[in-house]
Amino acid sequence: VQFYLLLAESELQKSAIQRRLHRDVAGLDQGIDVLSCDDLILFKLVAGRMIDRADAAMLLRENRTTLDFEYLSLWVARLKLDELWAEIWTEAFPGEPLQRE
Repeated sequence: VQFYLLLAESELQKSAIQRRLHRDVAGLDQGIDVLSCDDLILFKLVAGRMIDRADAAMLLRENRTTLDFEYLSLWVARLKLDELWAEIWTEAFPGEPLQRE
């Protein structure tokens, strides 16, 4: 099992830690805490690499019905990622207007 350790320094990271989800993992005696999908998308947007952009679009498509768009919109605005968010949205949902909340 590969995992990443997150040391929260920024406000986004602190928020993500507060919103973490506890999950059981097959083969482990103890569950682990993971980022919510909303926060993972935001982390992918902040990273901004091509692979992260593709991941963010896939996460949007696969989890659209369970995402907290109000939370995403708040952080997209705070982090000034509006243009990138619009690009990722268009990649995920071509021809659909941008959902903000």
